Amino acid sequence: SWVALLSPFYGDAQVSVKSEDGANLISAMHSSSAGLLGGGFPDNRSYRMETRRPEEIIFPSRSTVKELQLEWAGRASWSMPEPIRQPGDLNEPKLRLTEPGEADENGTIVDYEVHGELMHQLPAPLEDVVVLVNTGQITIQEGARIDGKLTGNVLAYELAGPWAPNVPLSMAEVTRRAESVDVKRRRAGFAYLSELLAAERITAGAGNRPDPRRLSDRLKALALFPQLEPPNFTAGPGVGDRLAMRSRTHGMDLGLWFTQPCVMVLGQVNQSGRDARSVVPLLLGGNEVPCEGLTYIMWVYPLEPKPPMVRAAASAG
Repeated sequence: SWVALLSPFYGDAQVSVKSEDGANLISAMHSSSAGLLGGGFPDNRSYRMETRRPEEIIFPSRSTVKELQLEWAGRASWSMPEPIRQPGDLNEPKLRLTEPGEADENGTIVDYEVHGELMHQLPAPLEDVVVLVNTGQITIQEGARIDGKLTGNVLAYELAGPWAPNVPLSMAEVTRRAESVDVKRRRAGFAYLSELLAAERITAGAGNRPDPRRLSDRLKALALFPQLEPPNFTAGPGVGDRLAMRSRTHGMDLGLWFTQPCVMVLGQVNQSGRDARSVVPLLLGGNEVPCEGLTYIMWVYPLEPKPPMVRAAASAG
């Protein structure tokens, strides 16, 4: 987590992350030069960090804002999405991929990819939601070059509106192969990833700064960073010359989940007011502090493994 913490007093501020197992870390976040030019001031007073207690930091305060980075290894304090039972079903609730030619209880062939329902109890609606379904990796031909857009069969579903707390989300409706009122756009995974890059506006000069209106798309791109296409400068100007770069979130992306069947839910929670709380329990002077702002949610549900098939070269065609 990245926070800008206001310590409204002079003296020493004690900031900590509520620890469950002692595996947490809190540290100062380096501001960009653009941030300092925008009205901040450098504070060059030194302070020490206790290496035996990395979840706590004490720094000199002058009633200003301190930018911090929090690494938290505890259990989520928010109720994330989870499968829910159908009425009368006593089995453990779960999601599963439908089989080719599978029929429902009426004998009708189902027209959706995933069976089951999800529900969350987040403190606010989940907004700008995209559901990614990986049905398994593509068939690999022995000795052939893999030149496809993705090695996983991934479909992207953008929800038509916010997903409110305590409201069931039918995966059958979301992943329906025909039109669905719950989904505004359904696309192949590689097409969705290409659009994330294509939407970037490349301009010359110092005015090329991130567009705050595209923050949600940029967070999605960070979550899916290893799957973004590399630049192709031989194709001439256009989408192919986008070079995606990141300075943070290394090791926090969802790249590995493109190698096995799963359901990925990406979205954001916006909070404001004194009752707002962070998913990371941040304490100032031993008391939990209100945390306004945006929390980006990345939730993954592993499905039954389905290793890729390898087609022998002799049987090609």
